[in-house]
Amino acid sequence: MDLFVHVLAAGLVAEGVARVRRRGGSTPRLGPRAGVALVLGAASHLGLDALPHFGFLPSIAVWTWMPQGWLVRALGGGLLAFGFVLANAGKNWPVVIAACVGAVYPDVEKVAHNELGVPFVLFRAHAELASTYTAGLPIKLLAAVEVVLAVLFALLYARLARSRRDAPWKSLTRDKNEAPPTP
Repeated sequence: MDLFVHVLAAGLVAEGVARVRRRGGSTPRLGPRAGVALVLGAASHLGLDALPHFGFLPSIAVWTWMPQGWLVRALGGGLLAFGFVLANAGKNWPVVIAACVGAVYPDVEKVAHNELGVPFVLFRAHAELASTYTAGLPIKLLAAVEVVLAVLFALLYARLARSRRDAPWKSLTRDKNEAPPTP
């Protein structure tokens, strides 16, 4: 899948991590939340790439004149999605950044391994696979599904982020004077 889909999925991961509570209703510390978001962001990337997909952004012929255009297009889409996710993050921004780093890491590793010859790879199976896995499905259908997924992820993330910001008891900062939520 293209990078922008992975980044939007990372936003959903971060929202899920933001909603985790300890017994008693307190919010876990930032370090563990960010660590969990990093790992789950990478897991979401690997899970999405296991689905049939066609990374269509590098295939758009409009920008073929650019040197390393395939990389510029992917980064452009990823950065736009990151801007959207971060703009909606509110106080959850450190967890969002950790989830996004985790979500893009498998592709960064793939490029470093395949293009630059970096020998260390954490996700070897991902790094050595082709960027497209169609499972025999038409590429136009896969590209359309990817766009629909991205739109659904963006809408769901914006809704979840807004609902978290609208409910003061769900705040990610600890207020010593605030009573924990009742179960």
